[in-house]
Amino acid sequence: MSLVIYCDGGLGNRLNSLRGGLNLAREIGSPFVILWPINRMCEASLEDMFDTHLKTLNIGLDQVLAKYNIQVAITHEGSSFSGLPIIDPRNYFRLTTLLRDLKRHPILNGGKILYYNSQHPPYIWSEVKSNSQNLFLFKQDTVVAAEEFLNEYCLKETRYLALHLRGTDYGFPSIYFSFWRALINLIPCKTVLCTDDMALVNKFSGLKNIYWKKSEALPQKLDGLGSWDQSTIDEYGREFNYNLFRNAASIKNALIELYLLSRGVRIYTSRSTFLYQAYLFDPKLKGRVHKAIEASHHFMRALKRLILG
Repeated sequence: MSLVIYCDGGLGNRLNSLRGGLNLAREIGSPFVILWPINRMCEASLEDMFDTHLKTLNIGLDQVLAKYNIQVAITHEGSSFSGLPIIDPRNYFRLTTLLRDLKRHPILNGGKILYYNSQHPPYIWSEVKSNSQNLFLFKQDTVVAAEEFLNEYCLKETRYLALHLRGTDYGFPSIYFSFWRALINLIPCKTVLCTDDMALVNKFSGLKNIYWKKSEALPQKLDGLGSWDQSTIDEYGREFNYNLFRNAASIKNALIELYLLSRGVRIYTSRSTFLYQAYLFDPKLKGRVHKAIEASHHFMRALKRLILG
């Protein structure tokens, strides 16, 4: 058998799918291929963003089933692979149980397993950092840009708060951002704001203890006249409730923010997969609290799916 690791969506979603797929390939001793479509959700390849020995192919959802003889899909996204047997990895707290169910779908005649999951499944939540270490590292230009910013504002000499607030397509109400602004105003710590929305930069700009790495390269609207939450159709005919385009320049800027988040004292502001990556890239992460939060979310989601059938 062999594994097709499909990485789509935003950067955090893709890295989650990549780590999960690599973990599964290692456990079952399977060769693998990594598909990383260059599209409006991420206009940069893995090799463009990180120093890595991994190689990816720019193959999108419209080509996967035609090019590969997929016999079973291990995925959270059943609608994208209609007609295939689906195993939802979010329901498994033990890898052995997933492998048992996988055996019910014999992979014969050169057939392949597809892995595509935007979040780490419960069975690897406690080990994913150690298992993916050194597979992809920040490029030197990313590190230099981030370190220059930290030196400019003397942020390397003291611990700083890292505040990640996603303002484009997440749909948080204005009171959510007002709460964080009021909180940061009360905390006498230097705080680095990491955001994808210039409106939030302006909202926080009056605070003396807030710092933001200036950049014109932020995500753009696919339809410039629409709102961030306007419904749009992607390259593969899928409908999404957001109006977003992340070009290569905005991805490069996001990597600098990811580095800054990974080196700061992070505030857990949301379930963003981008923020989750910052925990995994932190070289000093112990993460007991974060792992406990992850475990509780996995349990509640699995319980909800079981109840709803």
